[in-house]
Amino acid sequence: MALFKTLARMAIQKLADNPELRAKVASVVKEDIVPRAKEGWEQAKPELKKAKEQLKEDWEKAKPELEKAKERARDLAKKITK
Repeated sequence: MALFKTLARMAIQKLADNPELRAKVASVVKEDIVPRAKEGWEQAKPELKKAKEQLKEDWEKAKPELEKAKERARDLAKKITK
């Protein structure tokens, strides 16, 4: 772990000290990384939307059972504290 931190610190220092390297990194990020990240996000959106809707449906199905369990727990707590 210490080696990784040292290497990362050295790379960041080199990047900060070298304007040509900074420009190259900025170019790679702008031309390669950002477009791929956007594309990946667009591909993931429909699946995330489906998962969100499924989670909502599952929650609506589970909510009555949760309420029943809460009520039973309250009833039990009342009996115990009497």
